[in-house]
Amino acid sequence: MKSFPPRQPKFILLVFLSIVAGCAPLISLFDDTAYRNAIDLKVDFSFLVESSDSTFTSYAKEVREFRKNLQKAYEYEKGRYRNELTVQQYDILLSPDGPLEGFFKVWRENQRTSMVYRKEKKELAAQIFDEILTLEKAKRREGIRLRLIDPESKQSK
Repeated sequence: MKSFPPRQPKFILLVFLSIVAGCAPLISLFDDTAYRNAIDLKVDFSFLVESSDSTFTSYAKEVREFRKNLQKAYEYEKGRYRNELTVQQYDILLSPDGPLEGFFKVWRENQRTSMVYRKEKKELAAQIFDEILTLEKAKRREGIRLRLIDPESKQSK
């Protein structure tokens, strides 16, 4: 019986590890907690927008709670492997110049918002949270590699 030279088992192991690494997803997999967090935040923000026909000070506690939950969701997303796209979406939401903080600033300064402004902000926020939810749903197909396209270059990463 012929035995393998010492290099062959290492080569076989290297080939096996390369195959396994090639099967790894390019983006994080679907996560129930992340999906639930995004739904909860979308619903909570929608409620706050609808409530902005009342004074900001009467909802300051709810706004604080929303911000806290948004920060928790962000920290959760940052801790997930290969989750940079979702983290970037949360970066937009958390930005001081972003749509959520812009809404809270207008509400705080004016104490109330108009029906037209509420409708506009509710639709914008729904679009943003829907982007997060759509990305998370796309991760459901476990084992499927998602190709990331850079809109600037139109090339796959």
